[in-house]
Amino acid sequence: MEHSLFRYSSKIFNTPQLITAEEFTPILQYLTNRNYGQVDFVKSESLSVKPNKPQRAGKIGEVHISGSLTYKPVETMCGATGTSYQGLLAQVEELIAEGVSTILMVHNSGGGEASHMMTTADRIRQLADENFVKLISYTDTISASASYGLGVIADEVIIHPEARTGSIGALIALMDNSKALENAGIKPIYISSVEGKVPFKSDGSFSDKFLAKMQEDVTALGLKFAEHVSKYTGLTVDEIIALDAQVFSAEKALEIGLVNKIMNHEQLGEYLATL
Repeated sequence: MEHSLFRYSSKIFNTPQLITAEEFTPILQYLTNRNYGQVDFVKSESLSVKPNKPQRAGKIGEVHISGSLTYKPVETMCGATGTSYQGLLAQVEELIAEGVSTILMVHNSGGGEASHMMTTADRIRQLADENFVKLISYTDTISASASYGLGVIADEVIIHPEARTGSIGALIALMDNSKALENAGIKPIYISSVEGKVPFKSDGSFSDKFLAKMQEDVTALGLKFAEHVSKYTGLTVDEIIALDAQVFSAEKALEIGLVNKIMNHEQLGEYLATL
């Protein structure tokens, strides 16, 4: 069993993410405090996809995009946590198989893992088109970064008047533990066939070449994310990049063109009843 599990922290540090800095910082602090990533929760390659049962009322189905977002399900000692792209796609497929005509995606997430987010979003859009299903995204509290990337594909993107959305950009966190190792009297030594194989300088800190490569990767991911949003909103890539990955109020998001409507819960309920 052990060989099929890997530490969740290995997919947090040194990996580009689509998440707000406010949501990301507490995760980094927690992992760092827990002995550099020795945490109690793991992600399993063999974990079966068992998403929460999607809700359904007549011809309207409802799925929730909440918490930290990951490609594959994450298990804690208390059970599954957050939302996985695999699980979300499975819920959408289930609702379509049951014959719904509208799927409401409710967002309460600051984002998460970049890997497979955009392909999952495009696949959900494709399934909706092929089966004549209307997609509605509703930001209840926050829909940022990866969460917004999933929601922007909808026919209508609606936001609660007190909610926030945006953060169209990418980031990465690097753990430089060279000083901690030095204080502990530990000095790793790497011997490689080519310079680029090892990302560290002789003192254990990251090399300039490696940092430049990480910046290149993050910039490329941010551009790809902007292109994804541009495809579904009609905003140009330059306009999206100029937003500087900020998170906006409902009114500002509507003004910019990130959302289509502002509705509170009662108004949303009345609108869904008309469908």
